[in-house]
Amino acid sequence: MVLVGAGVGVTPLRALADGLDYSPGEAVLLLRYTERPLFVDEFHALAHERGLQILWLPGPRRRADSWLGAGIGDIDDLTALTGWVPDIADRDIYVCGPKSWTAAVRRTTRAAGVPDAQLHTENFRW
Repeated sequence: MVLVGAGVGVTPLRALADGLDYSPGEAVLLLRYTERPLFVDEFHALAHERGLQILWLPGPRRRADSWLGAGIGDIDDLTALTGWVPDIADRDIYVCGPKSWTAAVRRTTRAAGVPDAQLHTENFRW
């Protein structure tokens, strides 16, 4: 399982990380945030207690067509995703964030070979 969230979009993913059944190393959280990530203490506890792997993705979106933060560098989204989660196409992906950001994640997961049936998205807007 891979949880991909941006800003307050991490809220439902925090509930999934706490409530779903997984073994250490079977769940990865990719959390993009602009200033400060939410639920830091809770995620650290889940990492310690349940083996949740966390990748912090700091900074504002680097481009409108990218879902990654500016702090990641010049690596393209697909190379970054498949480098972080090489077996991404075999996992269920849960994504929550703004609509255009979620669409960018969807494009990247499709390019990585993730079937639509394994991609679960929720959008929000403000």
